[in-house]
Amino acid sequence: MPRRAFVVTSIAPQEGKTVTVCNLAIATAQAGIKTLLVSCDLRQPVIYKIFGLEKHPGLTDILLGMVSWEEALRTSADLVTGKLEWKEALKVPGLDNLNIITAGSTPPNPSELLSSKPMSNLIDTLKNNFEVIIFDSPPILPVADSLILGSKLDGVVLVYQMGRVPRRALLRVKMQLDKANVKLWGVVLNDLRPEFEIGPPTYYYYHRYYGGKES
Repeated sequence: MPRRAFVVTSIAPQEGKTVTVCNLAIATAQAGIKTLLVSCDLRQPVIYKIFGLEKHPGLTDILLGMVSWEEALRTSADLVTGKLEWKEALKVPGLDNLNIITAGSTPPNPSELLSSKPMSNLIDTLKNNFEVIIFDSPPILPVADSLILGSKLDGVVLVYQMGRVPRRALLRVKMQLDKANVKLWGVVLNDLRPEFEIGPPTYYYYHRYYGGKES
């Protein structure tokens, strides 16, 4: 099987991106594939909470040279001894194939860190050690992180919740990906039902969520 490394992102917050990426990583591991889930949302990390893991050490600490990637790697053993509430999930065969790197310390310059040479080197190293690597990153419109990551990886999977943001925003994201020469592998549609379009309040929310002092 060819080694694949891709990023999962969304247009705006709360479209189900992180839940989708966690479920995808678990399903891939259960299929017998050596899987690594990397938390690249350095602004609002959530994955460590979902899996009941410590936030540190993580990706930021690796890129700053504070720890090696092996030291930051979390395995199924860490899930068992962590604070994961859904213990029944750990009984499903195949989770020994799941590995996680949490976000780590919150940096002042996430975009610069993700675009750095150490990040490119880390990706190359991880590709040699895992069959599938899934990167969770911030929503694509508010910040450049996902575009930066996508340009270094094999492709992007976009999570889109029907009715939460205007459809024109989806087209805008596709244009941004094309301009950056990033491959869009596909779109995961959440909440498939006829809905209304949400306008300016949504844009205000995610700019506030990821911008300014709350970054």
